[in-house]
Amino acid sequence: MNELQEKHQFLNWIIFNHPHPNREIMIFLAYLQMKHDELQWLEFSHDVIYAPRGIKISYQTSLNQPLIYYKGHYIYHRIDQAFHDFRLNSLKKEQSFYFEFDFPDFEVEAMRRGILKDNPFTPVTLKVIDQVNYELDHLSRKVYKKLIMEKIDSALENHNFDLINQWIDQYRSGLE
Repeated sequence: MNELQEKHQFLNWIIFNHPHPNREIMIFLAYLQMKHDELQWLEFSHDVIYAPRGIKISYQTSLNQPLIYYKGHYIYHRIDQAFHDFRLNSLKKEQSFYFEFDFPDFEVEAMRRGILKDNPFTPVTLKVIDQVNYELDHLSRKVYKKLIMEKIDSALENHNFDLINQWIDQYRSGLE
């Protein structure tokens, strides 16, 4: 089964297992499900607030905002705005729309079907940057030690004890 078929079946699953209380949202989802070719412009993701075109469909009736449409730096709450932009985008073939739903098993079900995409527009967190820096530091120390050990081995083979002592001192200073 290809990705478009998986997206189609996932939309079908959402419509039947998580029917939205807002009629316009259901019509929008049914439209997406019927337009098989336009599913290529739809990505299921998280943190859609960062995407150039992101649509978050909320099931929390207390919020009174069933849909939030992020378009660049603008935020819309009207379903017709998102619908018409999606249709126009499908005709122009410009860019993907990232969809996020806030029911509990959205991400699990999308991952199970292999259609949950990482949002490439989500900013890198400081924690990730710290982890990368730690790994790079660890790797550079490891490579440094290996190079010094090769130089010590070479000096041993040549019986150059002055160089051996120099490389051993260099090795010890690299451990600090």
